[in-house]
Amino acid sequence: MYRGDGYHPMKPKKDSLNELQLTNILYQAKDSEIGLILRTNNIFHLRTYLYQVQKKIPDEGISELTFTISPVKIQTDLWVIKPRFSRGLGRGKKKREDKYYA
Repeated sequence: MYRGDGYHPMKPKKDSLNELQLTNILYQAKDSEIGLILRTNNIFHLRTYLYQVQKKIPDEGISELTFTISPVKIQTDLWVIKPRFSRGLGRGKKKREDKYYA
C-alpha cells in the first residue's frame, strides 16, 4: 500500500545493496563450506532481491542455493545455504535413492 511519503514495499531503499554486491554475496555463499548468515532489517526484501539476482546468474552452484529464514533469529537473520545442508530444514531437493533408477 502506498503511504504517500515515497515508501513502497518493493522499492529498494537508498542504503540497500546493489546487484553487484548481491552477486558477490551469492558467490561467497557458493564458495563457503556450508553457506552464509546475512543480518538485515528486512528479511523479505533481501530474499526477494537475492532471488532476482540468482535468476540472472547462469552458474549451477548459485542456482542451487537456498534462502531460509533463521529459526532462531526470525526477525533479523537470513541463511543462504548449500543444498546438501538444507535437507534437514525441509527445503532441499531430495534425490531418489532407489536402486532401479540411475
